[in-house]
Amino acid sequence: MAQQGMSDDRRKSSAIRRGMSLTGSEGPSMLEKLIHNAFDVFDTAKILEVDVRDLGTMIRSLGCVMTEAELQEIQVQLEDVENNSVSQSRFVEYMTKTISEHKLKPAEPEELLQAFQLFDPENRGYIMRDDLAKALMELGEPYTQDEVD
Repeated sequence: MAQQGMSDDRRKSSAIRRGMSLTGSEGPSMLEKLIHNAFDVFDTAKILEVDVRDLGTMIRSLGCVMTEAELQEIQVQLEDVENNSVSQSRFVEYMTKTISEHKLKPAEPEELLQAFQLFDPENRGYIMRDDLAKALMELGEPYTQDEVD
């Protein structure tokens, strides 16, 4: 009987170290952890909210591809208009559901490689900053200088 108690204590301790809940659920999924991490990169003040202008970059950092029109729709759903911010809880909930339902699909690795090779015709393995900045500001949906910087 005493050994059973020790075994349960070890199991609980191990679960806590791994960040798992003891109520039967296993805590946040791997997807939720990735989304939290993406958010945390932009939440430098650690106040659980970020500037709404970072929303597109955060979503794209998760590998999701979207148009500016789609981004505007997402912004309308997530933005706290009083503070021009997005809360961590709303972002994680929305992105978990959106990615799980395959609403925003990631770019295929082959497509990314082809796009990279367009800017690296000499096959150097890198892209010059000025070439990339020029392309971002002139092709497709153009970025502003601030966004490029």
